[in-house]
Amino acid sequence: MSDKSVYTVIDISLNGDGTSDITVENGGKRRTSAVSSRLLSTHGITLGAELDDDGMYLLSELEELTRAIKKGIDLLSYSDMSRRALAQKLKMKGFENDTAINASAYLQQIGYINEERCALTVASTCIKDMRGPLAIKDKLVSKGFERTCIEKTMKTVYKQVDFVQILEKYARKKGILHLLLTSDSQDGQKATASVLRRGFTFEHISALRSDKR
Repeated sequence: MSDKSVYTVIDISLNGDGTSDITVENGGKRRTSAVSSRLLSTHGITLGAELDDDGMYLLSELEELTRAIKKGIDLLSYSDMSRRALAQKLKMKGFENDTAINASAYLQQIGYINEERCALTVASTCIKDMRGPLAIKDKLVSKGFERTCIEKTMKTVYKQVDFVQILEKYARKKGILHLLLTSDSQDGQKATASVLRRGFTFEHISALRSDKR
């Protein structure tokens, strides 16, 4: 490879947002990119380094990844979300699939994404809305949480929440408690179907009936 294809890092200036302006030069031709300082360090790109075609391609990828990371931080400032959900949002913002996935994984790695905390927040919202455990699990799946995170969250929820009490509270609020206590009538069957759709189970309904006998 000839020297003409090699760029030299002639300046790295720190910015105040965790990025650095890195300037490379080749035969009087200069190019400046804003790249995460941490990523530059991770990939060993330092002042005076010489970058061939592969190195310049890497620099371009890191510049785009930095843009995705900054956008991800901006999105997370509005709402916590899972790593997968953030990657999906970044793709919707126009980033390539690999860039979006790598950016969200990076943000999880450095602590911007706490999936367990976020999953518990989602579960808490469902509980306040008086939904059953099956609805909570479906919501966590739809939000893109990992299976192990969902399992851990549901274990915590089951330890802390009495879903029979929540079912009773919901039934009283909707005026269908008396209908749930029997499934003989058509209205009783409709009431049963309605709470099943909210994520409660036949076991919860049976336990509620036993408590009221």
